[in-house]
Amino acid sequence: MSLHSQPAPRHEQAARFASICVLGIGNVLWADEGFGVRCIEEMQRQYEFAPHVALMDGGTQGLYLIQFVQAAEALLIFLMRLTMAWHPAP
Repeated sequence: MSLHSQPAPRHEQAARFASICVLGIGNVLWADEGFGVRCIEEMQRQYEFAPHVALMDGGTQGLYLIQFVQAAEALLIFLMRLTMAWHPAP
């Protein structure tokens, strides 16, 4: 910046927001009843989000979600992990 240059006007200095991925993980047919998926559905129903916030129903996609996780600058994951033990009958 030279001595004669002026800083850009405030409206030209638009703030760049970090891309945020809100990811819901779960299986609606299994024991967790799709906890993360239901969280995303409810958030979409009740709220509006800025363009830099992406709400994703990840279901049970596993590794297919890696590109979205890696692309996000911030990540919030809704996940309910249940440990279920199976004990055979004696």
